[in-house]
Amino acid sequence: MLSRNCLFVCFIFSSGALFAEKGEDLPLPPFASSLKEKPLFGKLSEDEMAVLKATIKSEILQELKAPEQEWKQEVQPKLNFLALDGYFRMRTEAFNHCDLGTYVLADGSGTSGCPPPLSYFNEAAEPGPRLSWLLSANMRLRVNPTLNVSEDIRIKGTVDVFDNLVLGSTPLYMTGITNFPNPNMPWSILASTQNTPLVGINNPYGSINVKRLWGEVTTPAGELRFGRMPIQFGLGLFYNAGNLDTNDQGDNVDGVMFATRVFGHYLIPGVSMSYTGAIGKGRGYNFLHKAGKMLFNSEPGQRYDLDPADNVYSAFLMFSKKDKEIDAKVLLNEGKVVLNYGVLGSYRFQLQDSMHSKQVDVLGTLNEYEKKMVARNAHLGVLSFWGDIRFHKLHLEAEAVGVLGHIADSQGLWVDSEHKVPIWIIQGGVALRSKYAFLKDRLEIGLDAGWASGGSGGEPNTEFRFNPDYRIDMLLFNQILGTISNAYYLRPHIGYFLTDNFSIRADVISSFAGLAAETSGKSNLLGLEIDGSLVYQSEEGFHVMLQYGFLFPFAGLNHDDKMVDEKFKTASTASALRLFAGISF
Repeated sequence: MLSRNCLFVCFIFSSGALFAEKGEDLPLPPFASSLKEKPLFGKLSEDEMAVLKATIKSEILQELKAPEQEWKQEVQPKLNFLALDGYFRMRTEAFNHCDLGTYVLADGSGTSGCPPPLSYFNEAAEPGPRLSWLLSANMRLRVNPTLNVSEDIRIKGTVDVFDNLVLGSTPLYMTGITNFPNPNMPWSILASTQNTPLVGINNPYGSINVKRLWGEVTTPAGELRFGRMPIQFGLGLFYNAGNLDTNDQGDNVDGVMFATRVFGHYLIPGVSMSYTGAIGKGRGYNFLHKAGKMLFNSEPGQRYDLDPADNVYSAFLMFSKKDKEIDAKVLLNEGKVVLNYGVLGSYRFQLQDSMHSKQVDVLGTLNEYEKKMVARNAHLGVLSFWGDIRFHKLHLEAEAVGVLGHIADSQGLWVDSEHKVPIWIIQGGVALRSKYAFLKDRLEIGLDAGWASGGSGGEPNTEFRFNPDYRIDMLLFNQILGTISNAYYLRPHIGYFLTDNFSIRADVISSFAGLAAETSGKSNLLGLEIDGSLVYQSEEGFHVMLQYGFLFPFAGLNHDDKMVDEKFKTASTASALRLFAGISF
């Protein structure tokens, strides 16, 4: 600091000499304003010299202070060790005739995956119309924590709290999932509070579910990921991470990935363990129990795969170009085309199959385990293509998936345990989304479509099933059939933004079966569904959605069984009402 002050003072006096040589008046520095009446180079007293030195030092420090503060402001904030994001949601839903009125109590058959109300099974109920509504509410808190060990090393996870917990399902009245009443609270009408969900006690899942946990390490060559990780590709027909707050499942892989960029494209190879068969632990487990040293699965300790021969190993490679949203908007504003695309290749194989549960019976022996081995010799390949194109106000996105596989020995995969015929797996599916914006992007119209192959002759080897988190409606594929399979659909839609926060949308879904013989009504016509929604989205992360859907079922959803009573043969109309509230953070 002293050398900088000396330079500053020398600069002042040298500048004064320069002005003097030109015959101009010497402008006095701010700190010398009190010395106007004295010659600048005159002799000063010791007191005046001390005042001058102190003034110069103060002014120098003041001048240097501002740049120092500006420099401090440019320093990036300290990396937070813990970062959280996620959402909280609550859904209230009402389904009317979701079972389509085709459930036959006598033999337990029906044409819908939706169950009828329990009162339908009450034989002691008064004759007449039965209750047709299902009314329920559930909630979930999803937290995605990130532990930043350093700038380049972090640990990530996904934790669900009250994962789709049904409101009112853990009352004080109930002591367990066996519907055993609490002796201290024998009447449900007196139950005014809810107990904590406990797995195996009053809830099958518990309060907290850890869905994913993985590590990430950034290197000069790319990013290494390892652990249990989400996986997503394209529209999510095959691999869908289920990260939307309206999703329920979500795909995960156990293994290792490496993500890098090559010529402006993302290249992500990876390997995973899809299935391990039976697991156990050492220190005498299952082999010394005759000597009284048997160890039980409930005891702590390291577990491991009991035989690598029955494992299902997977390898995959994703190659894609995907622009950041902010970059895409810049290109669109410049009138340019935004083109993104990708391809996914995946290969799985299993040499043997133990046909065993994942947890070995503590009383089992090695010989019993060996007897359950089958030379499966199964191989499966998946190829998926994804494309996304945007120009001006038009947006098109599509994905096509093909699955090809072979199982040499299918023993244990059929009702007949001795059936061993080889199986060829040939499946496929396609989905398209489109929209076009008008009126300063407030009005959007579009046409979506999709197709999934069906199971020829009742065999599942040709039946492709869309990922259940890929949803296009409220009732038919989402609740009644479970997902899109052996079907094709057309979905025109229109939406309008009333304000920046309010929007409305209407969808009309026409659904058809690819193979009529595989439907319950032996017809290609499945149904026509009309869905409407009203959405409010705040800038702080709070959003509310009100939805209503109405399904007109066609012949493909009827009961074709001649032994069924006429009143159960024709599917009835169904409707759904949903109120969704969520907070994103």
